[in-house]
Amino acid sequence: MSETASDLQRKISHVHELHELVRAMKALALSSISLLEQAIVSLETYSQVIEMGLGACFRDIGPISPVFEQRIKLRHQGTSVIVFGTDHGLVGSFNRDIALFAREEIKDMAAPVQVFAVGQRTAVQLQDCGLLPEQILKTPHSVPLITPLVSEVLARLDLSGATACHVLYHEPGFATDYQAVNDQVLPFDDRLSGRWTSIPWPGQALPEILGGGTGALRSLIREFLFLTIYRACALSITSENASRLSAMQRADQNIDTLMTALKSDYNQQRQRLIDDDLFDVLSGYEAMRKTSKKQN
Repeated sequence: MSETASDLQRKISHVHELHELVRAMKALALSSISLLEQAIVSLETYSQVIEMGLGACFRDIGPISPVFEQRIKLRHQGTSVIVFGTDHGLVGSFNRDIALFAREEIKDMAAPVQVFAVGQRTAVQLQDCGLLPEQILKTPHSVPLITPLVSEVLARLDLSGATACHVLYHEPGFATDYQAVNDQVLPFDDRLSGRWTSIPWPGQALPEILGGGTGALRSLIREFLFLTIYRACALSITSENASRLSAMQRADQNIDTLMTALKSDYNQQRQRLIDDDLFDVLSGYEAMRKTSKKQN
C-alpha cells in the first residue's frame, strides 16, 4: 500500500526532528572533547613538575635495592584493576572492547584481583566476560566531576590494601576512535623510578629536598597516583565522546540519505496528485464540451 502525501510529510517532519537531535549531540560531543583536551594539556604540564620532583627524591634516596623489591613481591596483597568505561550508550562497542581487553590483561596479573568498574554499562560487559566488579562507580559527565571521582577511587585503593594497581582505559587513537591502554601505577619499582631519575633537572644547581626525600616522596607519590588516574579518566571520556561523535556522523549521513529519499517520494506523490487533479479538470472540461455540442 503506497503512502499518502500527508503520511510522507509526517515522516519528513519526524526525520527532521531526529536530524536536529543528532546535530545537537554532535555539537555537545565536540564541546566536551574540546574542554577535556584543555584539561589534559594542563595536566601534562603539572605532571612534568611532579615527575621531576619524584626524580629528585629518588636520586636523594638512591636506587631501590633488589632486596627491597623482593620484599615488595613477597608482601603482595593483591592487585587492583580500575576499568574506565561509560554510563551512557550511543558509543558502539566502546564498553565491550574495554571489557575484553581487561579480561586478557587480568590473566597475567597476580591474584587475588579486585576490579573497580567506572561506568554501569562497563560493569555489565565485565560481568559478561566473567569478571565481577567489586565496586561500580559513576562516570563523570563533566571536567569538574573528575576530581571527586579520582578522590573516591584513591580512597577505594587505600581500603583494598592492594600492593599492585593497573588502570585500564581507552585513549584517542590515530587510525581509530580509540585504543586500549594498561597503565601500571603500583608498585613503585625500578621501572618507574628509573624513568623519573632520568629526567634532567632544569638548571645547573642540584635540587635540595627539605626534610629529607622520604617525606616529600610520599606526597609526590600521592599526587602522581591522582594525576595518572585523572588523566586516564579524562582520556577515556574523550575517547567516549569521539566514539559517540563518529556514531552521530554516521547517523547524520544516514538521515540525509533517508531525507532525500522521503522528499523524492513526497514530490512524486504530490506530482501524481497534481496530475490526477489536472486529469479530472480536463475530463470535466471534455465532458462539458461534449454536452454543450449535443445541446447545440
